[in-house]
Amino acid sequence: MKNARLFITILLGLITLFFIGCKPSETITQPVATTTTVTAIQPFLYDKYGYHGTVQAKGYLKIIYSSGACDESTGYDCGIYNYAMFHVDETYNIDLLNFIYSYAGSKFVDKNQRLIGLGCVRPKKEIYYFNSSKNIYDQPDGYIRGEDFIKLENSSAKNPVILQMTKSIETQEGGNNDCYSFFRDFKVVDTFDERYGQKQ
Repeated sequence: MKNARLFITILLGLITLFFIGCKPSETITQPVATTTTVTAIQPFLYDKYGYHGTVQAKGYLKIIYSSGACDESTGYDCGIYNYAMFHVDETYNIDLLNFIYSYAGSKFVDKNQRLIGLGCVRPKKEIYYFNSSKNIYDQPDGYIRGEDFIKLENSSAKNPVILQMTKSIETQEGGNNDCYSFFRDFKVVDTFDERYGQKQ
């Protein structure tokens, strides 16, 4: 009888020690997969849609004094207005140079001086441009303002800047709009991005 009681006492002690030593089960949280959205790079090129895409070029601003038809968008009274063009000194994209030579007959491109039209310079330190690409009729015009304008204004042959710009698919000349530009979404950047083309 004593042996039975001793056995039960020992057994209860072991059971107590077992439960005291146990830790509550830990909940394992599975990591949640995250998705990173990467903006596609569309370099400037020529294909069945014509010239389109984003390109970068090093150069400087050049103001052209022109007289054109009456157009409220110029901000002037049907007389002389200032049209801004960008002189291309260097680019990573050969198709940009091909574009300049192909559109040499347009008043918004100058093949001999490698100039690309940006738009009209307005008195309040901005460049206004009109762009009539078929796929952006809801936002046909735009501006170069703020630091981008200041950097362009201060640029020169000895102090060039790198200008990034985009040409949409099926861009067409906007009639008699004197502030037309083949390009849009202008931005001055610090360094060349080779994803927009190989250096020429």
